[in-house]
Amino acid sequence: MEPVHLPNFMKDNQVSQETKNLISSLPSDKDFTGNGLYNHKGCWYYPNILQAVLDVQKHFKPRDTDIIIASMPKGGTTWLKSLVFAVVHQDEYRENPQIHPLLSQNPHDLVPFLEIELYANSQTPNLTKFPSPMIFSTHMHLQALREATKKASHLAKSCMCVEVSKTRLFPVGILEAC
Repeated sequence: MEPVHLPNFMKDNQVSQETKNLISSLPSDKDFTGNGLYNHKGCWYYPNILQAVLDVQKHFKPRDTDIIIASMPKGGTTWLKSLVFAVVHQDEYRENPQIHPLLSQNPHDLVPFLEIELYANSQTPNLTKFPSPMIFSTHMHLQALREATKKASHLAKSCMCVEVSKTRLFPVGILEAC
């Protein structure tokens, strides 16, 4: 039987000693494939994702023009990325729509994930090289995302979170201060 290939985010090979120490104190369980999951502040994480979330919280410095798309896995992320990218960049491709990047590239290539791409593998990207406004995506829990953005004091008054839900439990389009 061939070994199952695990995506990097499910592994535990990019975890700092500090995070290993934290993980050893957290409640744990196994996922359906037998890989370890750890509960940190009410959310379950694979070790590499927990490391990335902690790195986002420590190093991410959002600009007041940045847009963060936060969604649940399999909750319409690709569709949301496409819509937001199209709206933000509509003027750039109005005269020549046949060269629009969404016609030739996957939305996941155009809107990177904070914890799965940019801060994966214990890297700290130089986000100043990205044009403004930058669009990011995340599957981080809202509370973990707020911890990542609260240190940006310039966002304290201008940051707004928009929650869109199609369930009856939450009305569509809730605006609240982050």
